[in-house]
Amino acid sequence: MNYYFSLPFIIASAALITYSDASNIRISKKRNLSRSQSRCYDWPSCNAHGSYLNWWSSKCNCDDGWEGTCCENYLGKCSADTSVLCPQERLEVKSFSCKDVSAAGPITLGTADQAALITYSDASNIRISKQRSLSQSWCYYRPSCNAHGSYPNLLSGKCSCDDGWEGTCCEKYLGKCSADSNVLCPQERLEVKSFSCEDVSAAGPITLGTADHGLPENLQGVFWLQDQEDSSALMSFAPSNDGQGLSVWNNDESNIRVRVEGDKVWSFHTQGKAWELVEGIDLVYDFRFNNATNPTKCDIFPQAMNWNGFSLDGAKEFILDFNMNFIPPEDHEDRFPDAVTWERPSSIFGQNIESSYYEIVQVLKGNGNTTSAFDEYVKYCNSSETGNSPGTIFYHAIDNE
Repeated sequence: MNYYFSLPFIIASAALITYSDASNIRISKKRNLSRSQSRCYDWPSCNAHGSYLNWWSSKCNCDDGWEGTCCENYLGKCSADTSVLCPQERLEVKSFSCKDVSAAGPITLGTADQAALITYSDASNIRISKQRSLSQSWCYYRPSCNAHGSYPNLLSGKCSCDDGWEGTCCEKYLGKCSADSNVLCPQERLEVKSFSCEDVSAAGPITLGTADHGLPENLQGVFWLQDQEDSSALMSFAPSNDGQGLSVWNNDESNIRVRVEGDKVWSFHTQGKAWELVEGIDLVYDFRFNNATNPTKCDIFPQAMNWNGFSLDGAKEFILDFNMNFIPPEDHEDRFPDAVTWERPSSIFGQNIESSYYEIVQVLKGNGNTTSAFDEYVKYCNSSETGNSPGTIFYHAIDNE
């Protein structure tokens, strides 16, 4: 199963290519600004790598591994597992013959093992940096205060927050998470829960999508993402309490954005690597259909909320293309004749990826009744194919207490 893709790019010219290599030899040459300045104007943070000695010296007492007037120069070793961005002055310019490019270099070969390590390490680092930002004693976003307060004065280093917000930078939302809120519900409000596969019903745990929600018939009910092994299990297009317009059917645009870590709208067979990645980047899928009342085709745009809402929108068709296509009932009547079924092909750089193909099959109808696919879903969920916790699904639910 392929959950992610490594996308290497090589820019070549004539017979030579140019690239950078991180050298861990300390280079005495520093940027003119940091070398020539005698006073630190980043008072009193010292770039979060030291402490301010006193106001008349305007210099910092730097932590181990840092130097400079404002502790801006990193002296440590550059490596894949360091949390510090390697300084640009360590990057040496080199050249190489195009015809000699191979698995040995000079561009590092991306492999499946490396992709898994990098992807899930990055997800963990997001969590760590988020926790640090919540506990910091100074606000480095002045004077914006995350647009939820005002910066009172230089000496306090903290924001005066609007009602419903708190924290050094007014980064913590205190209000109620709801479908009509314009605030994205904080991830720490999402509780992890589990449920028996065979007990899934219209009552939950995945919220049933219905006609009352404004959903077209082809999107109502609860759907099984087939053959996902220890990854995704059930999902729905029903409303959630995630806020910020998520899980709300937009009839004018024929689209709906679903938070994969969201409130009772998506589940997994295990809390494995796919689960960790989804939590790490706070993944949202933007489903854009071709028709508001009878959709048959859909483009899916992934969006990473923890990466400032990064999306492949505008370049999706050229890089990573996720689609959903409605399968007419007559084409699957020998399997699940009464279940709405969609196919989910994927392609990368225009090339179809057969191993990533699967189907999305309705197991609960919009009226709450089970379909002919429900028993097959329970059988699959109870099998060893679903990982280390067969018979159980895991999902998130918002706690407003």
